[in-house]
Amino acid sequence: NGASASATRLRVATPYAFNAQDSAAAVAIARGMRSKLKDVGGSDVAVVSDSIMNVALDQFGYARDAILTPPLALQLAKQLPGTKGVITSQLQKHEHDEGRYTLSSRLVPTLEDGGVVVTTEQLAGEKLEDFGKRAAEQFKPAISVFDDAKACTDLAKSKPDDAIKSAQSAQKVVANHGGAHLCEAQVMAARGAPRPEVVAHLDKAVQGDPQSLTAWTLLAENHQALADANKSKADSAKVVEDMKQMLRIAPSNQKMRENIFKYLLQTGKPDVAVQVADEGLKLDPYNWDLYDLKSNACLFQSNFPCAIDALEAAYQVDSTRADSLFYRKISVAAAQQPDTLRLAKWAGRGVARYPDNAELLSYANQGYVLSGKLDSSVTVTRKLLKIDPTQVDPALAAVQGLANAKRLPESK
Repeated sequence: NGASASATRLRVATPYAFNAQDSAAAVAIARGMRSKLKDVGGSDVAVVSDSIMNVALDQFGYARDAILTPPLALQLAKQLPGTKGVITSQLQKHEHDEGRYTLSSRLVPTLEDGGVVVTTEQLAGEKLEDFGKRAAEQFKPAISVFDDAKACTDLAKSKPDDAIKSAQSAQKVVANHGGAHLCEAQVMAARGAPRPEVVAHLDKAVQGDPQSLTAWTLLAENHQALADANKSKADSAKVVEDMKQMLRIAPSNQKMRENIFKYLLQTGKPDVAVQVADEGLKLDPYNWDLYDLKSNACLFQSNFPCAIDALEAAYQVDSTRADSLFYRKISVAAAQQPDTLRLAKWAGRGVARYPDNAELLSYANQGYVLSGKLDSSVTVTRKLLKIDPTQVDPALAAVQGLANAKRLPESK
């Protein structure tokens, strides 16, 4: 597209459409965005072409014009040699007009977690490609300071003064530049700046890039520190809001969500994570990660029926993602009260998929005994004893079940 040799190489991902029926619209919008960005960036920007992107998609097992979630699109961009930045988007129906769309787009360096988010609403009667072009036009200021914002991160440790100058240069053009404010906050924190000053930059960072997990995480940590130091209920409330956004951005981050669940339980707000999942599922009802988030939140509350329901819903969305951890979680939940039928069902499916998993065999045996499926109980008990001869309890349970059914001779 006439770009110079030193041009910033950008990948524009096809917007993620919450509704599969909007997939064709997403492809058309992306085509318009790529076309316009060649003009917006001029010779300073090289936009990865549709053909190159489709080659990359094919190499990683995706279909032509595949629509990926923003995190997956970012991962793919990192695999494209020389790609410095990526624009990911989310597409949904307009809040007040089902005939139009709203597009939330994010420009971020491929190796960083701070950028710029812009939201564009489709005009009445506007063609999809024109809509995409207008969305791309909004990134003109951010693209003009892309290198300045990135320079802050590059210089943060070696030349912190120059890093702050670069960040402030970007902020002069884009006042709430998420990446620039995040970088400046990190440099200031490393220098021991007063916490309120660091928080002020982090606040602007999440205003400019509400999808930055790093910025929200640092904001939560600083709000927590201020709450502890000042015994401030206002700062404590901000911590919860920060954590809610963290869960929205990364619902499948196991370590992070466990820490958040513990905090929410300690502060008497155990339902917050479930609420976050439910809010997301209203918008994106086929999101496996949100069902998984909800199941874990329910398990932390010892709400086992809720956890089972969420995991069953996840299975309906995509059964191929049901791994041994999935079957263990749903079996653990079903065994607690117990839910006899669902324990036998899901532990049984787990054993069929992972026949040498001693834990699943044990749960399956428990389910079979409780539901009176004695033949199945005997079968899995024999498998279990071959794997681990010390598993006495499941064997005794199977024998007791046979005894109750007056079939004791079969236990030999």
